[in-house]
Amino acid sequence: MHETGPTDELTTSTANLAVSGIEDVPDVSANWYLHIIEFANSTPDFVHLLAILFTDGSLFVMAAVLAWGMWRARGLPARAMAFALLAPFGMIAAYLVNDTIKGLFEVGRPCRLLSDINTIAVCDPPGDWSFPSNHSAVAGATAVAIVFAWRRLGVPALLVGISTAASRVFVGAHFPHDVVVGFLVGASVVLLVMPLGVYPATRAVEKLRETPRIGKLLTKGDRIEHRTVDSSPELLTQPIETQPVDPPTQPVELPTQPIAVQRNAEQRIAGQRTTERRQETYSNSTR
Repeated sequence: MHETGPTDELTTSTANLAVSGIEDVPDVSANWYLHIIEFANSTPDFVHLLAILFTDGSLFVMAAVLAWGMWRARGLPARAMAFALLAPFGMIAAYLVNDTIKGLFEVGRPCRLLSDINTIAVCDPPGDWSFPSNHSAVAGATAVAIVFAWRRLGVPALLVGISTAASRVFVGAHFPHDVVVGFLVGASVVLLVMPLGVYPATRAVEKLRETPRIGKLLTKGDRIEHRTVDSSPELLTQPIETQPVDPPTQPVELPTQPIAVQRNAEQRIAGQRTTERRQETYSNSTR
């Protein structure tokens, strides 16, 4: 545990767990902080170690889940892959927005504003502001991103995100209102980035999946869409190879069908003339 030094213009009573007079910090949040710190100090040392490991390690675990979700989305429609790919952008945007807000308020850490308190975490240096919590903002952003990218894990992700934010108070790094606002900022940014960016991201995924190299990264082997010959410009522009034909070694016999047809016509004409002569002879004999 780490002790903090006294500060000016502050009235603190650790015996009665009451504090007041901290600028830009609600009294109710400061008093909750004292109660939580008292409880944290009463826990065994191994709980302190687990709290330190969890408050930082949980973010890496959720990031690993998101990476796994991206790999899993290779076998899903383009929209699902788009949500998975948008998650890191939402997390980065959430951090930047929250850090900007933090720079505007410039509220000190509890370990520097309160006197004679022991915290599990090492007290951050001056200038590393407390409100709102960046840890909590990233936790909220990551949890909501998992809800979009892998809905089945949405509830566990939200529980881990909330626990991560709460652990920041348990180890003494933030006031309760720091983590609440930070979590809401991170979640809100992702709730804006995901719906607004999913349409162009989906179109981009569809285009990239058609490319030979990047398409293999965004699509499983059994879902690769092969284009037909009629729609493939590469196949249409390739020259057609033909085999040379050897000249015939035997003389070509012309068909005799036209000669036979001519002979049949001559025979029909001759037959008609014979019939006419017979009819003429018969007519003369009957006169």
